[in-house]
Amino acid sequence: MRKLNPLSYYEVQRGGVYRFLDFVGRYNTGQPSNSSYISYPDDPYDRYWMPITNILRAGVANSSVLATPTQADQTTAGWNFAPERVQEDAWVGTDLSVQFPRAEGAPRAYAAWYFQEIRNLTAAELLRNPTQMVVSLNGESHALNLSTFSPQQVSMLVELESSTTVDLNLISPNGSRPAILNAFELHWAYEVDQSTTNANDATVLKSLQSIFGLEDWQGDACYPVAWDWVACDGDSRIIELNLSDKNLTGPIPDAIVELTQLQKIRLDNNQLNGTIPQSLRTLRNLQLLALDNNNLSGDIPAAFVDKAGFTFSGNPGICQVGGNCNSTAPNPAPAEASKSDDDSNEKIYIGVIAALSVIIAVLVAGLVFCSVRGNRYKSRAAPVVT
Repeated sequence: MRKLNPLSYYEVQRGGVYRFLDFVGRYNTGQPSNSSYISYPDDPYDRYWMPITNILRAGVANSSVLATPTQADQTTAGWNFAPERVQEDAWVGTDLSVQFPRAEGAPRAYAAWYFQEIRNLTAAELLRNPTQMVVSLNGESHALNLSTFSPQQVSMLVELESSTTVDLNLISPNGSRPAILNAFELHWAYEVDQSTTNANDATVLKSLQSIFGLEDWQGDACYPVAWDWVACDGDSRIIELNLSDKNLTGPIPDAIVELTQLQKIRLDNNQLNGTIPQSLRTLRNLQLLALDNNNLSGDIPAAFVDKAGFTFSGNPGICQVGGNCNSTAPNPAPAEASKSDDDSNEKIYIGVIAALSVIIAVLVAGLVFCSVRGNRYKSRAAPVVT
């Protein structure tokens, strides 16, 4: 990363409104189309200047008359400091038109043209008969005269409104010297949203950053563009935490529940341990909870069991409601219980058989006794007569 001069591209802050630029193209118009781009160290800011194609080009190259920007130019807000390597050749002609399709949703365009008269003219001739040109961007125009060999720049910021294209044009008035253009660049310009993340949510995120070692993320979490591990709603609230595959360790922080508008929490594929906080049940908008492939243990809160979007696989220590743990360790307890049951059954069978044997023995003895006694009574009543 190379820091630009603070005066560069200052035109985009026109009206005191902060904007950021979305790069479209930066072109060296005098460079042959089959040549390579110009960048660092020729451009100390490491900008890429590409050759332009598909235009009728009548080029000129001359580095002998190059001049540096004047002191006034160098201290003027908006001066972009095009490198000398770009200024030493140029497109020459009476009419140049370049068209770009408008990016979807782009509200405005920023263009900058770079000029330096490098043709074989004397200083007196150029002063007496300046090079006259008119540049325009989607209908807005600006006239300029090159009366010295010092570089000049024109930058414009225009609202695109209903336009589907962006048109950059350069013409030379009738009877004047043909126009000259060394380079130009185009960007989409967007206003920077001055909103900030909800204060409570921002405080909680700072805490999570400290716990999980995510301090590298600086600035506002939601604006102008959300950090890649959070998502925000239109009210500046955090609604998603996307922390999958971040090598996170330790327990799940209770502070997460202070992000009261959370709808999705992704903490899968980390090395988190401890139990699942019961406090997560207080997140009324929670639709997704991904805790797969960690080292969590204990019970799954009853409210989360079999709930769509709530996943816990890959945690060997996790238990279902009632303590039915999904442990992979061998457990001999069921086998011992089975053996104990068999022993009890065997004892019952033996007891039943013994009781039946006693009952049968008593019955047999009773029958024998009755039979003998009956015979005795019979012999007394009917004696044998001989």
